[in-house]
Amino acid sequence: MKLKKELFILIGLAGSHGYGLNRPESDYDYRGVFIASKRYYLGFDQIEQKDSDWDELGIFSFLDGNYSYEQVMKMATDLMTEIQKVDEESILPEKPDLEKVNELCIKLVEMQGWDD
Repeated sequence: MKLKKELFILIGLAGSHGYGLNRPESDYDYRGVFIASKRYYLGFDQIEQKDSDWDELGIFSFLDGNYSYEQVMKMATDLMTEIQKVDEESILPEKPDLEKVNELCIKLVEMQGWDD
């Protein structure tokens, strides 16, 4: 099962660029959090993830290292530094409009067909 880019709830720059330690030849590493389908949660589907050594330039390199919500929760300690940096640089308002967030969640559920 391939991921739809609309299902990502967070994509952030990681690796040497994320830490400000990049050199001119450094590649770009991204980490993302996505909402998986109901079939995934029920165990019928698996999520295709990129191998960490796949780094061809210009070919969806942002898909490298994406995690389901459950995987993020398991790895929260390791990811906290990177997520905190993304949060600090976020353009999102400090206090979110909960009504708009709720509308977005409903749209994500509808896109996955969970309302069937």
